[in-house]
Amino acid sequence: DDLVKADDNSTVGDSTKNITWFVHVTDLHISKFHAPDRTSKFLELVSEILKRVEPSAIVVTGDLTDGKTPDYSGSRQFREEWETYHQAVSLATSKNKTIWLDIRGNHDNFDVPHLHHEQNYFKELSSQGSQGNLGSFKDC
Repeated sequence: DDLVKADDNSTVGDSTKNITWFVHVTDLHISKFHAPDRTSKFLELVSEILKRVEPSAIVVTGDLTDGKTPDYSGSRQFREEWETYHQAVSLATSKNKTIWLDIRGNHDNFDVPHLHHEQNYFKELSSQGSQGNLGSFKDC
């Protein structure tokens, strides 16, 4: 039998004791140019989740930022988008002990040719990047 048996005779029931909550959010596409309500709604959502759910961890998978020009014809990293994203990270990590796990997506790598590039804002303004966890970067 490959299953590990609990030695404490735990049972599943209707109690909220010993429940661990995780929240998963993906493809935020925080944009300097498009859908400003998306950003404000995301910050509001984070605040409400922290207040009502009190999750152990919030997992955010890319695309954290949009990285697209106003007419969508080009791409690059915009510090303002990353600073807005960082507001949510700061809110979650300063108000309680919620762990914030983030991984970048392709939009978060637009025009970032190497890990130490000056526009690699993930390393400074994300939760994992600021802790030195840069494994989600893929050199082209």
